[in-house]
Amino acid sequence: MNYRFQCDSWMARAKSVPLVLAIRNCLYNKDPGMLDWLQGLIARCVKLHWNGLLLPGLLTGSYVMERLERLEILTTRPHLDCRCINIASNASKLRSVYLSFPNTYNFHNHLTLPWAQLTSIEMYQLHCTDILRLFELCTHLEYADFTRPYGDDELQTIVPGSVVKPSFKLLAIQLWEVCPCRMLFDVLVLPSLEELEVISQEYLPWLHTEFTSFLTRSRCPLRRLEVHNNKFATYNITVHCQS
Repeated sequence: MNYRFQCDSWMARAKSVPLVLAIRNCLYNKDPGMLDWLQGLIARCVKLHWNGLLLPGLLTGSYVMERLERLEILTTRPHLDCRCINIASNASKLRSVYLSFPNTYNFHNHLTLPWAQLTSIEMYQLHCTDILRLFELCTHLEYADFTRPYGDDELQTIVPGSVVKPSFKLLAIQLWEVCPCRMLFDVLVLPSLEELEVISQEYLPWLHTEFTSFLTRSRCPLRRLEVHNNKFATYNITVHCQS
């Protein structure tokens, strides 16, 4: 309890100073006072980083998080913790989200965020169908970073150019398999894209046909392209630029 007293004393001196709060939690805490105390801190946060088990009710209450701009959640128990996030209407300034729920399928059915107001998302281990759903939900998206996305057997038909994101500026993908990259290159039209970063694996083929079709279809002002760990991409892109 001493740490709470010290924190409250500092908060009293800080008055209205916005907080950047980082918490690592390894245990479920049943102290009812802990939840109220943490919610009071989060209400003053502009950025919240939470690593570990989420406390039930911490991010589902009706208390207002009017200052929160950036939310980062990392957990290894997705099916339990996803149900612990419901802040659709009480975080009006939230624009940037990082979520790491390993191998979560249909994640949007388990958590509620103000998707339409988000401009930046970073997601870990999504399925292709969830990525497409995310593009539908996030209507003002400008930046997306997908780490280790999964292919999806349910994804039968892709309509080239069916997802148009006019304000999108930066796309980053870290691949362990080729299917998600093929899906994104096929389905997306990003006329404002300025930066594209693909972190591949040496054994993966480079989807040069899909890549060039994506660029042609988007007609984007691309000024930075980085492809890591793929020698086939380096050769093909060089040839493409010279032609």
